[in-house]
Amino acid sequence: MIARLIAALKLGPGNRVFHCGCGTGYYTAIMAEVVGSKGSVVATEIDSSLAEIAATNLSNYDHVKVLNRDGADVDPALCDAILINAGVTHPHPAWLDCLSEGGVLVLPLSVGRKLSVNDAMVLAITRRHSQFAAELLSIITIYSSPSMRDPILQSMLNDSFESHAMLRLKSVRKDDHERTDTCIVHTPGFCLSSAAI
Repeated sequence: MIARLIAALKLGPGNRVFHCGCGTGYYTAIMAEVVGSKGSVVATEIDSSLAEIAATNLSNYDHVKVLNRDGADVDPALCDAILINAGVTHPHPAWLDCLSEGGVLVLPLSVGRKLSVNDAMVLAITRRHSQFAAELLSIITIYSSPSMRDPILQSMLNDSFESHAMLRLKSVRKDDHERTDTCIVHTPGFCLSSAAI
């Protein structure tokens, strides 16, 4: 499953990657191999013991930096790809803002309520100038982020998932706008939309 999510990032040599929730660094190492020494990977892990293991495991990669931090508190700078390995209810604005043109953010949006609390819809969000195209990749079970969760948004995500409205997903909007019939999940500053870009 993680291989499929990494493939959705469309990595290539020289890419800059942000990996939030790197665990022991196994998948970070795979991405580091793909981007090569001309690329870079910044990996975060909130659990200090896992971050220490990841730093040791990745110590031979000069182009990888491991931070023992909550990924929501890190400004990843300009990135070509972002992989979030924790269930969240919305993309952090900094994650969207730092994406380069054509850059891809892959993240699991938690839908747990009637489903398991750790069930999530995985989205691939691609920057197209000032807009963000989105597609639903999969449903997975994943650990929840301790900081990037909003219970109201989680309820809205669950409702859109159960009603199958999420199948119409085409874009993510971060601009403030009035709710329209294309809004699947709508809040100020974050909207999952059926409007194509």
